[in-house]
Amino acid sequence: MSVKITKGNKSDLSVSSVFSKGLSGKLFSDKAYISKKLFHQLLTNCLRLFTNLRKDMKTYLLDIQDKRLLNKRSLIESVFNVLKKHMHLDHTMYSSLINFFVYIILLLLVILSLNLIPILSLLLLLTPYPKLTL
Repeated sequence: MSVKITKGNKSDLSVSSVFSKGLSGKLFSDKAYISKKLFHQLLTNCLRLFTNLRKDMKTYLLDIQDKRLLNKRSLIESVFNVLKKHMHLDHTMYSSLINFFVYIILLLLVILSLNLIPILSLLLLLTPYPKLTL
């Protein structure tokens, strides 16, 4: 897992090479335009990028399991919804980096005090993969 904190006006694609170092496997992303150069750069680093296609992008074939995983991306967003609604986790502007980290530490303490970890793991377990019939 990799994390990179950047300014809000910085494109995720411009820092993708930085946060993908040392990773291998599959990357799942929101719908965005991915250039061929970036796609091949990630592929040479043993990373396969999956995203919903925009109108101006060429289609590519997906395995059935990869298609299922791309559809399960909404599960991650539902976990973020739980965090936003129950813990009032919102994106705000911070005047300093110290305030940002204090806010993150306080959120982790709230998660532990409200015992939300079993709820989030139960939410992940209760949503099964869709069954395919041929």
